[in-house]
Amino acid sequence: MKKTSAGEAFLLCFSAILIYAILKKPDIAIGYMRSGLTLCAQRVIPSLFPFSVLSALFIDMGGADLLGRFAGGIVSRLFGISRVSAFVPLAGMLCGFPVGAMAASKLYRRGEISVRELQRLLIISGIPGSAFLISAVGISIWSSQRFGAALYFIQIITSVFIGVALKYLSPLTLSEKESTVTRSQENRVAVFCDSIGDCALSMLKICGFVVFFSSSVGTLCSVLESIGVSPIFKIPVMGFFEMTGAVSLAPQLGIAGAVLTALFVGWSGLSVHFQVLSVCRGIPVSTRPYFLAKAIQGLLSAVLAYLYIRFVGLEFSSPSAPAFFALPTEVGAFISGLFCISLLLPFLRKKFL
Repeated sequence: MKKTSAGEAFLLCFSAILIYAILKKPDIAIGYMRSGLTLCAQRVIPSLFPFSVLSALFIDMGGADLLGRFAGGIVSRLFGISRVSAFVPLAGMLCGFPVGAMAASKLYRRGEISVRELQRLLIISGIPGSAFLISAVGISIWSSQRFGAALYFIQIITSVFIGVALKYLSPLTLSEKESTVTRSQENRVAVFCDSIGDCALSMLKICGFVVFFSSSVGTLCSVLESIGVSPIFKIPVMGFFEMTGAVSLAPQLGIAGAVLTALFVGWSGLSVHFQVLSVCRGIPVSTRPYFLAKAIQGLLSAVLAYLYIRFVGLEFSSPSAPAFFALPTEVGAFISGLFCISLLLPFLRKKFL
């Protein structure tokens, strides 16, 4: 009989607890599912889908090679990575996760980087996007655009710090590899269809994680509250599993909540980590360095946020401040519609191309 490992035992117990929580409060679970689906339609897909498609096209059309040849030297020397992958940290820091992970996995599948370099890129490029931190967290939750911008720059600083530290602590052995795909022989229409179709399927997986964690963790916290557990305990529990819900509750704790917000944003939550790792499905990626690096990034983010509040202060603007990086609901619905249509592209390509 196969011996059950500690990880398997934890998953079994956690699954049993979640099943009990959902059966005990099905109405709460359905409500959180609705909120998760709304979040996907109005925020996740509109903010990630266009960037993920464009980054995939950028790589398939040779943009990563071109950028690495002319401007990748600085990023390559900074992080100790190859020139062709210099685009990945920039995409991750500008667009947020999992755009960087999707770009890195595409480079690996093309045979242009090693699995160790892929692991390094997942760590460096895995931060929330500017739209989420400045608009959603800063303006909508904390009523402070300046605090949201500070959180965003803190993530960039900690990501760069960890990337540079890894360069010296665990240097990569780089070898310039030629792509296994000959671009001159590729059908450009097929490349376009594949890029959109593959990204649409990845978005579907990401939305699945968002809905699952939103429903299960929210229901679990509701059950804990009903049996007498302090509501304050709900915030760190949600922060470990799902970042967005915990960040929305953090203002209840005042300054301590602001520091916890930085901690949750740096850690990002298991939901985001599984979204990132799902992009690399089938690739032998070691997850321990990734999780350790994200835990360290969360702690460093909390320390820097505390120093920022201590010396700069935490000023609040009007809650109705304009969300410069927010997407209107109509734009979100339009992009979500394109996302649904794009799911058909892989089948159409097989039939007509």
